[in-house]
Amino acid sequence: MASRFQPRITKARFVVSPFTPQQMIEFANALLADVNARLGRGENVYDQPAKPLSERYAKWKARKYPPAVRNLKLTGRTRRGAKVVSASENRVVIGFTDPVAEQRVERNQRRERQWGVSPANLRHIGSVISLARAVRAQRAA
Repeated sequence: MASRFQPRITKARFVVSPFTPQQMIEFANALLADVNARLGRGENVYDQPAKPLSERYAKWKARKYPPAVRNLKLTGRTRRGAKVVSASENRVVIGFTDPVAEQRVERNQRRERQWGVSPANLRHIGSVISLARAVRAQRAA
């Protein structure tokens, strides 16, 4: 006897397989490169131009280390200190390996949020992950 109940699928969620720690490190490095590019353009986490520097500091920075924008790139120590701290299946942690760099970012975050993931960064990393999934699906087929 046939069942009267017919299941109807309205939503489906599946995981192809977890990402390896090496893949997660690659994703994090792609995200770090994108964040550093945004910082180089002098944008905050909302993809807007960062607040201008104080007049005195802007004059000094324009003379010594142009351009005179808030880009967290005076000596390079801060941006070099950002690395992948740990990685496991489907999880990666990005942090600072240099305590001085971490302190500088923490202080600058009080002025304006620049360090972090912006909407444009999210779109970029989403496309990188989608591409990795598509490549994995092609290999499996």
